[in-house]
Amino acid sequence: MKKIALIVLVLLTFACSNNKVNKNNIIIGITDEITTLNPMFAFNTNEGEISELLYLQPVKHSWDDKLKLVPKALLAREWKWLDKKSLLLVLKNDLKWSDGKPITVNDIVFSFELYSHPEAKGKFYGMFTNYPSNENGSINSDKAFTIISPDSLKISFAKESSPTLFDVDFPVLPKHYFSGIELAELVNSPKNLKPVSSGPYLLKENSNPLTLTLLPDTTSTFCKPGTRPLEFKVISNYNSGVMQLEFGEIDLFSNLRKADADRLAELPNIATEVVTGRIYDYIGLQLIDWQQFNETNEYKSHKLFGNKKLRTAISSAINRNEIISEVLNGAGTLCNSPVSPLFLESTIPAKDNFDPTSSKALLDELGWKDTDNDGIRDKDGNKLSVRFGLSASNPVMQSVATFVQKYLKDVGIEAVIEPLEYSIYFEKLSKREMDAWVGGWFVPIPMDLLPSWRANLETKNFNFSGYRNNDLEKLLKEYNETETLEKQEKLLGNIHSIFVEEKPAIFLYWLNDITAYNKSVKNIDINPLGVIQYCWEWEKN
Repeated sequence: MKKIALIVLVLLTFACSNNKVNKNNIIIGITDEITTLNPMFAFNTNEGEISELLYLQPVKHSWDDKLKLVPKALLAREWKWLDKKSLLLVLKNDLKWSDGKPITVNDIVFSFELYSHPEAKGKFYGMFTNYPSNENGSINSDKAFTIISPDSLKISFAKESSPTLFDVDFPVLPKHYFSGIELAELVNSPKNLKPVSSGPYLLKENSNPLTLTLLPDTTSTFCKPGTRPLEFKVISNYNSGVMQLEFGEIDLFSNLRKADADRLAELPNIATEVVTGRIYDYIGLQLIDWQQFNETNEYKSHKLFGNKKLRTAISSAINRNEIISEVLNGAGTLCNSPVSPLFLESTIPAKDNFDPTSSKALLDELGWKDTDNDGIRDKDGNKLSVRFGLSASNPVMQSVATFVQKYLKDVGIEAVIEPLEYSIYFEKLSKREMDAWVGGWFVPIPMDLLPSWRANLETKNFNFSGYRNNDLEKLLKEYNETETLEKQEKLLGNIHSIFVEEKPAIFLYWLNDITAYNKSVKNIDINPLGVIQYCWEWEKN
């Protein structure tokens, strides 16, 4: 009776609140409160997508299933490669910020200088490696930029670089609005929530972090007659979000569970879209003696995971299909390497190499046997015990670790799970102070795997496992410098094969990001680049 009463109460609540819904607005359900609208500090997906509706790029890329990524002019009217290292950008005529001030190339120079400066501590730091740089990593503007006129800018890239239009695909901030703020204080500036925008939207006055509304800026070049207001509604309870979509309280909701998406897709007014190939979860294994490396910078193989056969034994012990089914409720696909299937059309479907018999045989071959019949293999007086670090705030990772613990126990390996506060977890990961961990990673677009697998561990990178393979690094560099899709795909096939063979990590699955939306909203294009890009072109019946 209590359950029935609760359902009736919820339905009545939705029925009553339907009268308050602004049917003119496109209402998007989000799960995180908006803490900034400055793209350089927008570290979660919602903040990033919203901020880039307010601060446009000179050139933005759109997704094409065949060509993959196609450049599209936004603030720029045109661009021209003067040679392989020099680019001319020309802005559209009469562009203005929402406060009426002109948008000029000075704003581009200011923004890129700011993004590249370590003291600003923004999310784009480290992404300007193709530009001439100062010792601290910031752009050397004297070498990089030549201002020809207020709307024309020549960019000279570094001699050893391979620049593309992605090097100017960054949102532009208004110099007149943000200059004068100390770099270290910029992250806390109230101006981050009071945008002076260049895009098709203005922030509605009295918007709050729980219900943020963007209104069409009718003075903007990018605003169309049918551009609708966007309302971003924070929904902290997942089940409430699903129900609000079903009852028309919101028009769009992402990160759906597969069972809910399947049910919603059967409704006549709801459509669903699935994007995969951007996020994978994996088991990280330290391949070097991290204590010795951190003390002396000398490379020495890890006593356990430096051995490929042991890595293979662990991989074969794990039933990834069961994890996808039980932990993700089916919202995932097998992953054998960090090469995204988005960019490798001919990838052989990932194989499930779950084979505990083979795992046990490899462990026997390596001399790991249970000599004292306690269920844990041992050798030379040492137990085969592995400690897995993970973020305590991530329930999915904790569930995955529990399954992995069971699988490894079945083949005679003790797995000890060590939940850590996220800040501590990431610090240990960055300093290579964990032997093993459960983690997730986001594949950038354009796909650049080099920062995560660079052989030189003394440079700043994300190669947490310490895997060193010069052949792999050469292929990754060649891929980054190659423009033809056919050659890129061949290189990716070779890169993929190295990961499958070497197993520098145990890749588990690609997460499926499922979005559902009301069919009354037209022209939606949900793709690997995001959900709400170019949403000023959406229409609503």
